[in-house]
Amino acid sequence: MLSIAIQAVKNTHQYTINAFYKIKKYKVKSDQSLVTQADIYIENKIRNFLLIKTPQIPIFGEELSLNTNNKFNGGWIIDPIDGTKSFLYGVPLFSTLLAYIENNEPVIGVIFFPILNKIIYASQGNGCWLQNNNDTPIKVFFY
Repeated sequence: MLSIAIQAVKNTHQYTINAFYKIKKYKVKSDQSLVTQADIYIENKIRNFLLIKTPQIPIFGEELSLNTNNKFNGGWIIDPIDGTKSFLYGVPLFSTLLAYIENNEPVIGVIFFPILNKIIYASQGNGCWLQNNNDTPIKVFFY
């Protein structure tokens, strides 16, 4: 599952870079947070990938909500652009977040900084890893 999560966020890399330099329009959601066309596109791209790789697993996204009518206590959680204001202002310190939850507990977490080309990921029992570009990952935390 960790490799699926990593690939899911990396699949959005080129689009996110292009959008970072072009998309500066946004809408204000009912909770007063911002959403861009890039948020929707990235979430859809990740959802579509996850639906192919893990078709029976529920998906909850910040922008497109839950893909099932059931109560969510496990599955994928997507935040396509965490730090939308940074994204809009041209500050490269935003990320794409993806987590996998089982029985209301996080099992996998992935943080991808597309402009910096850095990914931080962790899974239960395997520690936390940092990968710069496509270099060999470095273990940064044990748990």
